[in-house]
Amino acid sequence: MNTNTTIKKDAQIAWNNGNKIEAYRIAWQLPINELYNWLTKNKKRLFFSKEFYSDFLTSQNANWLQNPHSHLLIEYYFSKKWFIETFESFLLYNRPQHYIDFVKSSFGFLNTERLTFLNNLKGISEDLKEEIDKWNYFFAQHNDSWQAVVLYFDNSKEDGLDLLLALIVAFESRYYEIKSAEDIQYSGDALSLLIAYIQHKNLIDFSKTPEIEVINKKYFSILSKNEHESLFLFGLAYIQTRENIIRYALEDGLQMKMMGSSEFSFIESEKFNKQWHKDGVLYARNEEIYDAYGRIIARNLEEREEIKYVNNIHSVENKEANTKLVSIDMALSDLGLLDKDIPNNRPKLNHLTTFLNLLGKSKFEKQVKPLLSFKVSTPNITYKQAFINRMLELEGIGIEPLLMSKPSILSKIATGSGNPITENEMNNLIKDFSFDWCTKDFDPFNMPLSMWQKPFLRLGTLVVSPIGIISAFSGLYTITESILKNYTPKDGRVIEQILKNYLIRWDDVWKVNTNWQEDNGIKNGDADVVLEDNEYIVLMQLKRTSQKINLRQQLAQVPQDRKAISQLTKAQNHLIKQGEKRIIKLWYVTTAMEKIGVVENGVIRVNYQEILHLLRSSELERKDFLNLKNFIVKIEQ
Repeated sequence: MNTNTTIKKDAQIAWNNGNKIEAYRIAWQLPINELYNWLTKNKKRLFFSKEFYSDFLTSQNANWLQNPHSHLLIEYYFSKKWFIETFESFLLYNRPQHYIDFVKSSFGFLNTERLTFLNNLKGISEDLKEEIDKWNYFFAQHNDSWQAVVLYFDNSKEDGLDLLLALIVAFESRYYEIKSAEDIQYSGDALSLLIAYIQHKNLIDFSKTPEIEVINKKYFSILSKNEHESLFLFGLAYIQTRENIIRYALEDGLQMKMMGSSEFSFIESEKFNKQWHKDGVLYARNEEIYDAYGRIIARNLEEREEIKYVNNIHSVENKEANTKLVSIDMALSDLGLLDKDIPNNRPKLNHLTTFLNLLGKSKFEKQVKPLLSFKVSTPNITYKQAFINRMLELEGIGIEPLLMSKPSILSKIATGSGNPITENEMNNLIKDFSFDWCTKDFDPFNMPLSMWQKPFLRLGTLVVSPIGIISAFSGLYTITESILKNYTPKDGRVIEQILKNYLIRWDDVWKVNTNWQEDNGIKNGDADVVLEDNEYIVLMQLKRTSQKINLRQQLAQVPQDRKAISQLTKAQNHLIKQGEKRIIKLWYVTTAMEKIGVVENGVIRVNYQEILHLLRSSELERKDFLNLKNFIVKIEQ
C-alpha cells in the first residue's frame, strides 16, 4: 500500500469517527491537486465542508497559497457561494490581489454579506477601495434593475396570458428593428427570463389549452395599444446590466472607469477585441464551408435523382432547404451525434433536423420576410405598422401572430411533406424542446436556459412559439446547438475515431493511433490521438463542447481546458523521460472556435472542424501535405 493510499485510509477513519479537523490534518499531507480530486469526486468519503475553510485552512501556514494548485481550493470555496469571514480575511491579508480576482470571477460581489464585510473594513489599500466602489455600484445596479421587473409583476393585475402575449409582442417589435445581432440575442434572453418568471409565479395554468381565436384577439389588441412594453424593456435593461457585470468580471484587459457614483465607461482591450473578432470569423467561415459541402452533396444527389423535395416541389426554396439540411446533418455527424444518442420515441436525427429547419424556414419565408419587405420603401416603419399593412394585404387571412399548433397537426404536416414523424414522437420532441424553468428560488443571474435553445411553449395541448424565435431555427448553429443542448452524445470517443479515420494516410507518410494510455499507462498523461513520423510527434486531446457565445460560458469551460492541457504536458514529459528525440507538438483540439491559435503552457488550441475540412478538401490532391511538417504548419498558421 503506497503512502497516499495510507493517508486516505487514515483520514477516512478519522472522518468516520466524527473528527473532521483531524481528518483534514491527515489528508493535508496529500498533494493539493490529489486532495482536491479525492474530496470532490468521492461523495461517500470526506468532502470540503465550511469547517475546512473556517477552522482548518486558516490555521495553516499561508505558504500553501504559493502552491500552483492552490487555486483549486479557492475556486471550490467561491463556487459554493459561501461567505466565511475568517477565511476571506485570511485571503485578504495574505493575497489581496488574488482575493480581488476570485471575488470578481465568481461574481462574489453580488453577495450581501460579503459586501457588508468589505464596506466595514478599515485601513485597506487604494486598489481594494476602488474595486469595492465598483462592486457596490454593480450590486446596486443589479438589484435595482431586477427589482423593477419584480415590482412590475407585483403591481400588475393582468391575466398571465395577457402578460405572456404582451412580452411576445414587445419582443417581435424589438426584433423587427434589427439593431444588431447582439441586440437580437439580448432581446431573446430578456423574453426567456420574463417568461421563466411567469412560470415561476404560476401566473398561467400551462395545463389548460386556450382557444387560438382568443389568443389572436388578445395579440391584436395588445399590439394596437403597446401594452406592457415597459415590462419587456425592464427585462432587457436587466439583461444588459447582467452582461455589463459579466464583462467587468471576465473580459481580459477590460478597464472600468467610474464617472461619479452612477455612471461608468469601459475601456476595451484591442488584443481581446481582435481575438473576439477572429472567433466570429471562424464561426462564419465554418458555416460557409458546411454550406459549400451541402451544395455539392445536394447537387450530386439531384443528378442521381436520389434527393427528396418537400411535397415533391422542385422550387428554389426547396433546393436551398435541402442544401442547408445536408450541411446541418454533416455538421452533426462530424460532432459525433448519432441516432442512438436520441432517447426512445423521438424522431430519428435527420427527421428532427428536417422538422426544425423546415419549420423555421417556413415561418421566416411566410411571416418574417413579407414584414421586412415593407422596410424597403419605409425604413423606419414599426412592427405594428408593418403587421397592419400585411393584414390589409391578406385581408386578415393567413397571417399568424405567432406559431400556434398541436403535436398531432405538426406530425401530419411533417409526414405529409415527406418527413415521417409519428404523433407520439412529435409530442416527445415538443416536450424536449419546450422552455420550462421552474425553480424554488428564482435566480435571474444564473438562469441556464434560453428560448434560443428551447423555442416552444406548451399551453395545454397547444404548441406556441414567437415567430422571431422559431424562424431562427433555419440556421446551422441555432439547430446544432439546440440539439446538443437537449441531447448529449453518449460516446465521448466517437470524434476520436472520426478524426483518426480522416488522418489515416494510404501512403503511410505518417502514422496515427488512439491507444496512448494502453501503451503508456494512465499515470503518464493522455493523448486521444497521436500523429507521428520520423521527425515529429503530435499529441492531441479532443474535447467536444458547445459554442461559447459569452464570457461566462467560456469561464465554465476552464476546468476542462486545464485538464486537457495537464494531460498533454504529462504525456510530453513522459516521452522526454523515455528519451524521445523527435519534435513534440501538443494540440488541444476543440469543437468550439474560441481562442483558436492561442498557446497556453506550450499547448496550442486547434479547431476540430478545421482539421476535418482541410483533410477532406481538394488541397490534399495538390500534395500540400507531402509530410507531417507541412500539415502542422498549415494547421498552426
